[in-house]
Amino acid sequence: MSVYRSKYLCNSALVKNENSLPQFRDRKTNFNVINSKSVPKEYSNLLGFECGKRIYPYKKQDGYNRNCKKSEIDSIILENDYLRATFLPSLGARLISLYDKTGKKELLFSNKNIQMCNLAIRDAWFSGGIEWNIGQYGHSLTTSDDVFVSVQNDDNNNEFIRIYEFERMHEIYWHIDFHLPRDSKFLFAKAYIHNLNDYDTSLYCWTNTALRKTEFTRVFSNTKNALFLNPFLKDNMKGYDYIELPNVDKLPNLDISYPKRFPYSNEYFFTSNNCEIPYEVTVEENGECFFDFSTSSLPYRKMFCWGEQPGGIHWQSYLSPSTSGEYFEAQAGVAPSQLHGAILKKNSSYTFTQVFGAYKFDKNEVHNNDYDKAFKYVQKALYDYIDELNIDLYDLDKAFEKYSTIKPKEILHCGSGFGYLNLLKNDYNLPSAYKFERNNIKNDELLYLDLLENNNFDFDYVISDFQYPPLSYKSLLNKINTEGAKYLDAVLEIELLNYEIALKKLIDLDKTNSNCLICRNIAQIYWFSGKVNLAIKWYEKALSLSTDNLYINICEEFSRLLIDNEKYEMEKTFLESIDKNIFNNSDNLLLDLAIISSKFSDLETLENCLYNREYANIREGANPFEPLFYEYKALEYAKNNNIEVTDLLRKKMINEIKLPIEFDFTVLLK
Repeated sequence: MSVYRSKYLCNSALVKNENSLPQFRDRKTNFNVINSKSVPKEYSNLLGFECGKRIYPYKKQDGYNRNCKKSEIDSIILENDYLRATFLPSLGARLISLYDKTGKKELLFSNKNIQMCNLAIRDAWFSGGIEWNIGQYGHSLTTSDDVFVSVQNDDNNNEFIRIYEFERMHEIYWHIDFHLPRDSKFLFAKAYIHNLNDYDTSLYCWTNTALRKTEFTRVFSNTKNALFLNPFLKDNMKGYDYIELPNVDKLPNLDISYPKRFPYSNEYFFTSNNCEIPYEVTVEENGECFFDFSTSSLPYRKMFCWGEQPGGIHWQSYLSPSTSGEYFEAQAGVAPSQLHGAILKKNSSYTFTQVFGAYKFDKNEVHNNDYDKAFKYVQKALYDYIDELNIDLYDLDKAFEKYSTIKPKEILHCGSGFGYLNLLKNDYNLPSAYKFERNNIKNDELLYLDLLENNNFDFDYVISDFQYPPLSYKSLLNKINTEGAKYLDAVLEIELLNYEIALKKLIDLDKTNSNCLICRNIAQIYWFSGKVNLAIKWYEKALSLSTDNLYINICEEFSRLLIDNEKYEMEKTFLESIDKNIFNNSDNLLLDLAIISSKFSDLETLENCLYNREYANIREGANPFEPLFYEYKALEYAKNNNIEVTDLLRKKMINEIKLPIEFDFTVLLK
């Protein structure tokens, strides 16, 4: 059993730079989620709680393209005679591979083409492996970021690794210890989340495991009952029905225990919260399976698939170019669904142990057409296998709890410097599982060291490369009489939804030393408040004052404001006014140009936008190309036949021409 550094050989298109504009939370902090009458009341608690979009104080990670190149990404490997686990510390410590050395096979969907796409909270996300999501609703804040990785020894001198970080949105600490004892066929993950503050915070925690999907892939859990995302709700509403697998009324004659049979992208959540050892099992044609099981403190399981529509299939190849085969995700979490919130009480910790492994069932039993018989067989066979290997999960959980207090022996990879800064700022005892040092602080975090140690905060925030501080820094910034402190204090007021207070502070700053960031943030407040004309005025001022490092991002926001509010004439004039080279570096602006070209029947420009660029920043759930493609086809047909474009002609194009796969990002039920 050993831990060592290595390189993960792959093709990749990673984040090159972050967006420096502060990204503010939605005014609507909770989602409106509707449960049908069939859903038991216990699954209505905290429904939609704190699910609104939130990024601050992290930056948006939208600086990537579609140019995958051969790469060697730093990896850390935990290995024994049975398994080899490969982690990527610069990418959230994603467990990108779990290799079964005895069976000589990969257990996960191990992506060899790491292409960033716009699916995470901060934008950049990639498919494959096992992802650790802790903090806010959505893919992890650090899924495309460095985290800490350390190595230490247990009482039997087995080395194990720990991944950990200070999550500065909720200002919590988390760590996961990975144990792979010498004689173990299972990988164990012992997780802790610590709220050391004197106030409660919301909590989101889900483990996402990507697995290969075939027509024979079948999924089981402890229970047949699940929350099923209703595909027929209108106006972007979300809500759940309560079902009993393998059938659901809304999709008659369909056994949804087979993900490949889903006609569209969907998910269901097993309500396994009353089970002592919740689990999820994925079986294949020959009976081979991958499974996870856990302590009851990780009580829920989920199945997600992209569906069999062309758009869902396209998304999988779009996420992993040149990779054959499809995948789905088996997930585990702390709440009934990912649209349910949870609360981490003040001065408290949350912990669970999760186990990953493989087994081979009787293929005829697991694929029995009688779902009830297959369900009972899997449950008995899995528990028998656990007993056969003499695995007492709760005894192991206690042992792992003891090991979780062992200090990191060696730091193999470093994450954010805010872990150390937070220790300087707060007077509390940090659990011994963590080790943060002064030299962890990066150049773009150093100004906060100066603030904490010297009560000094003087910097040019317009041209400086800096990270944004957690909300708790507000009381410190209030004491500093510098432009930088006053600016960040106003930024924090916006994030706290105190728009009137923030607006007054920003306008006062604008009177004395106007700059593009002040004007942009004023524009944001007016945009959030529905005062579009005032937002336009301040964005125009921001652009006139903009520095080179911020210009494109401000252009993108202004362009989106105009299109969202159907200011098409103004948008056309704006896009014509900017340097054409800017479009080479902005998918968002080029896509907006395509929209305007379609509105003004500019066939040549629309064709160039559609066919001369592979877009990298398409947001999950969006499908911008379908209307653009059919408008292009209508314009083309009208030109070739010397006729006018009419709604009747547009319908003719939709009925007669199939949408090319490269333009199809549809995942919902049509």
